[in-house]
Amino acid sequence: GGLVDMRAALDHALATLPVDPERVFIAGHSSAATHALLAAEAEPRIRAVAAYAPVVDLVAHFRRQGVDDAAFDEAVLAFSPHAHAGRLRQPSLLFIAEDDDGISLEEMRAFHSSLPANPRREFVVVPSGGHYLAMIREGVPAGIRFFQGLPPAEATTP
Repeated sequence: GGLVDMRAALDHALATLPVDPERVFIAGHSSAATHALLAAEAEPRIRAVAAYAPVVDLVAHFRRQGVDDAAFDEAVLAFSPHAHAGRLRQPSLLFIAEDDDGISLEEMRAFHSSLPANPRREFVVVPSGGHYLAMIREGVPAGIRFFQGLPPAEATTP
């Protein structure tokens, strides 16, 4: 799921770059958003996450693609954000367009509802823009505002 590489990159950045360890944020779109959620669930040094159109339930997603294999489901479940939603305690922004034809809005709503209580949890749904343009036009600006609006004290409480 990329977690080993993510931790190695984070270790390297914190050791060699002028990075404020209290302001480490992660963001991604589509499969990178799925990874961003998984990384935030697994890594407490990540202080906040913005996920644009992530797949939150990998098993259901692959079933919609025609994959129906119990062994595959079991392997994929370990990397499915919904399976670890209770660990996502950081401030989080979830973003999707209603007309995204590749991501389930219903699964995102259920995922958002399953997250631990957090006053800095946002779920932004825009009416149009599909999978890509909505993220570019509205999602990225919303994510920037979200991250900029996190006071250091809030951002450090995963």
